[in-house]
Amino acid sequence: MENPFEFGRELGLHDLVNRIAELEELHQTIETGGKLFVIGPRRYGKTSLLKSVAEKAAEEGKIILRYNSEAFAEIDGLVKKIVEDSARLLKGSVEKTGEQIKRYFKSLRPEISFSVTQSEWKSSIGVSASASSGNIGLLVDALNGLEELASEQTNKKVALIIDEFQDILISQGLTAEKQIRSAIQTHKHTAYIFAGSKTRMLTEMTTDASRPFYRLGKLLFIGELPRTEFSRFLSDKFIFGGFLSPKSDENERRDLTLKILDLAEDVPYNVQMLAHSLWNRLLQIKVGAPEKAYLSPNMIDETLERIVSQNDPFYTQVWNNLTAIQKKTLSAVVGENGQNLQSKKVTREIGVSPSSLGRALESLTKQDILRQAENKGSIKYRFEDPFFAHWIRLFTN
Repeated sequence: MENPFEFGRELGLHDLVNRIAELEELHQTIETGGKLFVIGPRRYGKTSLLKSVAEKAAEEGKIILRYNSEAFAEIDGLVKKIVEDSARLLKGSVEKTGEQIKRYFKSLRPEISFSVTQSEWKSSIGVSASASSGNIGLLVDALNGLEELASEQTNKKVALIIDEFQDILISQGLTAEKQIRSAIQTHKHTAYIFAGSKTRMLTEMTTDASRPFYRLGKLLFIGELPRTEFSRFLSDKFIFGGFLSPKSDENERRDLTLKILDLAEDVPYNVQMLAHSLWNRLLQIKVGAPEKAYLSPNMIDETLERIVSQNDPFYTQVWNNLTAIQKKTLSAVVGENGQNLQSKKVTREIGVSPSSLGRALESLTKQDILRQAENKGSIKYRFEDPFFAHWIRLFTN
């Protein structure tokens, strides 16, 4: 039987578990030509949400440009792709399309051509970054060009979606935020969806009244899936595979699926990874001993230990690259469940000062090993990959 639990790729619309409200917000932004900042940690399905809404909107005839900024070494690469994809999505002859692109993006002085053999558009930018007030200047010129294109699409909505948007701004500073805001705040025909996983950075950027992006658009925070529905989703799939004992009642089945959620700390990527491995293991058992091919608490624990052991080389490398204080800090995060880490009790137990521990937490967050989760006025440190925490429990003192 095909494994129903998928991870490690962009999921489609029908693979998502209860993201109806988020999808509606994304779709409404495109429909109204609005501006939306999507903020959510890695492994929570943010990219799959963007993919799903982009595909749905494209099927409806809208012009959708979607990018991940991490795919481009420099901003000019992203700018060229915007120009090329704009040409690809326009309808008309090669000559007419080329003329339109040169008119829309005239500030960039693009040279555009169509490769018959590769069936795709190629472009070059005729203006340098220095001549356009830096790399952000190139992007602003591209956004202005896209708005001009959108203004002439009387029957089509146009949207630009950029994932990991914060990467564009990290090296550019506050000036970049000001330049982008000054451009898109006047745009009426292009919808903008900017998404990112640096939750603290993006939250500060969009909620601080002194920052240019303050109230520029709506905010959409991608959090954990509702436990009841996620648990039911897991249960339904395992029942379909015949991997939940017919002798078990509803409470027993719920306890098993909640155990999976607990061990994966409700992180969708890790939940799917653990469930995927469980399904494969149960399928193997079913071949030789079908009477034993049922989900159990021990099997869940053993399967998680297998996953952690399989990833031991990676976790070991990460661990060995840390300083002694950073290792102690991660052990404290595991032991204290990420809370009250700079208390006297914790700092005394691990033998570091509160300031040293604070610097270690900041460094581990910048390395994407930890992240801050804010809830009801309190801050909790969580692992970006909760299985790394299990590795620390298993293989370190």
